[in-house]
Amino acid sequence: MKSASPVVLDMNALVPNLIGAFKEGLSAAFRMFDVELDSEALDGAPGLTFDQAVRRVYAEHLAVPMPDEQRIFDLAEAYRKVVQRFIQFSSSMVTPPYFAETIERLKKAGHPLGLCTSLDQLTLAILMDRLGWNPSMLFDTYAVSEDGKTKAEILEVLIGRLPVSEGGEPAYLGAVPSDIEAAKQCGFGQIWLMVSPDHEEESEVESVDTVYSISKFSALIEGQSINYQEGSGL
Repeated sequence: MKSASPVVLDMNALVPNLIGAFKEGLSAAFRMFDVELDSEALDGAPGLTFDQAVRRVYAEHLAVPMPDEQRIFDLAEAYRKVVQRFIQFSSSMVTPPYFAETIERLKKAGHPLGLCTSLDQLTLAILMDRLGWNPSMLFDTYAVSEDGKTKAEILEVLIGRLPVSEGGEPAYLGAVPSDIEAAKQCGFGQIWLMVSPDHEEESEVESVDTVYSISKFSALIEGQSINYQEGSGL
């Protein structure tokens, strides 16, 4: 892989239990309206904007007509606020081991780095503050879901901002199957899926290599062979 090829990292793949925040937020939002969602309905929330996740639940999991726009807005806002509170106060919001070292290695190898997230700008700022991250120091650019952008549209924004060398293939580390589909639509040549105890089922995505620890990702980008040691935490 060309050293100058851009690398885009999905926030859901970087922060342990962020996927859990999305699932809990969507569940709590619908409970406020006396609707209990099953695990299948919640599994589709990560990777979508708040509005998109609410619409998906109605379209695919509830045997009722799509509600009016005000109800959609109210549910999406309730969802967003629960996710914000989860991020702000949950003890599970932590930086993964070896994150800083991985970012440093990728930068030293010459890879422009982008961050994508389906969070809105304010919620991302809360998360960055909680983690103690300075996005302008860690990444060359980042994009959020403001104005209802889909994951594919967010990735398109990042590809437009990051330099791609001749013959280079942009790389992407996602967290859920919908991320993978969006990356394929946007022409990413190398795509990985982060697999964690929170979403082991995502390892079943076909034709996509899996990553079990961010500590190994820079080596994968450089095309090095990785041997995972059981019990090592790497």
